[in-house]
Amino acid sequence: MKNHMNTSIRNNGGTLRDVRREGGALVTVVLMTLVMSIVLGSLASVSRQRVHTFRRESERIRALSISEAGLHNAIRVLAADPSLLNGDGLVDSNQNFANGAYQVVITQPSGMKEDIYMLTSTGQYRGQTRVSAATIAARVHTEDVQTPGGPTLTGPFGPAALFAGAELRLQGGTDVYLGEYGAHATGGIVMGGSPELHGKYVSTNGPLTLNGNPQLHLDNGAGFLHADGTVTLKGTINASQIFSSSQIIGDWGTNTQAEHVAPNVSYPNWYSPAPSVTEQSVPTAPIMNLPPIDVEAFRAHAQANTYYYQGNQTLTRSWLTKDIRDRTGENVTNNRTDIRPAGGVLFVEGNVNLSSDMEMYGMIVATGDIRVNGNSTLVNVTEFPALISVNGNITINGGATAREAGWVYAMNGNVTANGGANGLTGIVAAKNIFLGGGFTFGTGMETSFFTWPGHDAGDDGQTNEGDVEISLVSWIR
Repeated sequence: MKNHMNTSIRNNGGTLRDVRREGGALVTVVLMTLVMSIVLGSLASVSRQRVHTFRRESERIRALSISEAGLHNAIRVLAADPSLLNGDGLVDSNQNFANGAYQVVITQPSGMKEDIYMLTSTGQYRGQTRVSAATIAARVHTEDVQTPGGPTLTGPFGPAALFAGAELRLQGGTDVYLGEYGAHATGGIVMGGSPELHGKYVSTNGPLTLNGNPQLHLDNGAGFLHADGTVTLKGTINASQIFSSSQIIGDWGTNTQAEHVAPNVSYPNWYSPAPSVTEQSVPTAPIMNLPPIDVEAFRAHAQANTYYYQGNQTLTRSWLTKDIRDRTGENVTNNRTDIRPAGGVLFVEGNVNLSSDMEMYGMIVATGDIRVNGNSTLVNVTEFPALISVNGNITINGGATAREAGWVYAMNGNVTANGGANGLTGIVAAKNIFLGGGFTFGTGMETSFFTWPGHDAGDDGQTNEGDVEISLVSWIR
């Protein structure tokens, strides 16, 4: 009996201990489940917060893009209708732009010149609002320009005097003076050695690379550089702002007080003094095309004046002697060097080579290459461009002299000007432009228009009294 009771107690005790153990394990499981629930809830809350933050930032960037697009559109609107400068302040608005909206107003900042205006664009996207601003110049012309005119060569930021459909390259000791005009390249710009450029602006739809010790003086320090690609800096840049839609990379050889505006700006840590930097998105420049010229009008003009040639032509003293004899029967000596085509246009179906000691009074149009050799002279006595190559390249060698030259235009090829050439004024336009060391371009340049025989210029290409020219001065933020 005793043994049986002890056994029962032991059995009952074991059962109670098991129950207690199971109860403790259950409590532990409940506590761990509670902790895990709290942790998972916190993680979910943090994730939701991050998603919300990322979404807000994305919407802010979208609102900024819309506000900057509003600035672009407003500048175009003002260029088309300058009377809006004196309106009620509202320049442009679009309540359904890229699933958002923008509104642009114009004001005149206090203390600024009378022709300087500020555009302020407010962009909205899904409850987010961003503001962008830019200053523009609106210059009213008070004098008639009586010189013959035609369409101007327009870059993305105003009239251009150097325009490359692909690459613009300045090397060595090239001196370029563009006056009130700018330089633009669709593909990219490279400056190496010690070129010097004076102009209104420099822009490209590609990268801009400065090597060596280039000297850029843009609008007396009020101009700007703009590149859609990477800007790599060296040398001296006398400008107000440097823009890149990609990035700006500076080095120890950079000397500039310009504000740097790009999504990313980098200089060596030890560079001093540090430049003024605004890191933000920068709109890309519009793509501009090389202008058309009526080649057939030049061909017909030359044919009418009997200065039309088929096949390659090398313009030497012997060529001139034969040409005069064929036309007049006169047997001139080989000392004659001046070529003076009737009507001012010499048209060649092929290549043209102007020899070293020859003087060309007029313009040359060739379907192939044009080569102006050293010590030759080019004097454009017409209102037309000086040299036009339809499908070839134009080369101006060292020692050549050009006076009142006007346009040099390789419509589908390249323009190369080597060291020692000088006096070229007007416009250089081509697929690729290479100006080598010692070349001087643009001194005394006054016109940027182009025309062709029979073209009724009318008012195009002229700046008449009361006309207003809108140009971008600075992109503030």
